[in-house]
Amino acid sequence: AGVATGGVEAKGRTLGPTAAAAASTDVGSTKPPEWHRRAQLQSDGPVVDVRFAPATIGLKLAACTADGKARVYECVNSLDLRQWEPEDLEVSQQKPTSAMAAGANAASGVVGCSSAALDWMPAPFGGSGGERSEALAVGGRGGRLAIWGKEKTQTGGIKWKEMASAEAHPLAAGGVKDVAWCPNLCRSYEIVATCGAGAALWRVDFSSPQDERYEGVVAGSYGRKEQNSACHLRLLRELVPSVDEVCPVWRCSWSLTGTALSLSPEGSEVSVWKADASNEWRRECDIDLAGGGD
Repeated sequence: AGVATGGVEAKGRTLGPTAAAAASTDVGSTKPPEWHRRAQLQSDGPVVDVRFAPATIGLKLAACTADGKARVYECVNSLDLRQWEPEDLEVSQQKPTSAMAAGANAASGVVGCSSAALDWMPAPFGGSGGERSEALAVGGRGGRLAIWGKEKTQTGGIKWKEMASAEAHPLAAGGVKDVAWCPNLCRSYEIVATCGAGAALWRVDFSSPQDERYEGVVAGSYGRKEQNSACHLRLLRELVPSVDEVCPVWRCSWSLTGTALSLSPEGSEVSVWKADASNEWRRECDIDLAGGGD
């Protein structure tokens, strides 16, 4: 087991994501396990989110920083957590549009791509054998959602590339604050949830250049398309409008099977959403975390 944390020092210097090694304790001991820091991984800015990758693709973690950069770290030896190799996601320093500029801080540098959150594409249920594609959803404070994947280069190597993007939430209302990739039981497409200035579901389709309709399964890819595939991103459903009184929505999280989504808006209630038989997403219930009384 292990945990990863990210943050920034009080003086503004970078504190990279810290991977804590598996806790060690004697067999049969009743003492709680002790956690020890095994590595401190440097980044180029304050770390705002960090996530471990699905176990099926190895011991990796991804981190994004407030200055708009994202990086993947891979452990060279899973038995020695001190050595990690970085892989950069070169997030483009996009110029702000007029809509972005309307809500941007004049002192801010790149308002359109400052990262806020990321999440890995989960391992599919029931998969076995072969290699699976690696993909990340990265949400920006400027309101942008981007899907990143790996592709082969002309020299035979593999690099991370932005495959698709969309303006998810208005910058003037706070942009994207969290991203959650939905577990996939049997769908031919992926679902990504975003929240911040509202909440929305996004459909992600991976298709090879020879088949834009996403027909069938490519061998050895766990039902996902090969790594040099195309990607299509479009809005599936807006759950909470950006002008809703509950905004901002701070966090979103899926159930283990991907059949229910929880949203944590401003206030003391958590809302739970589910899809009905006609695949329409509805608000199932609200959970009051205020206690409700003595």
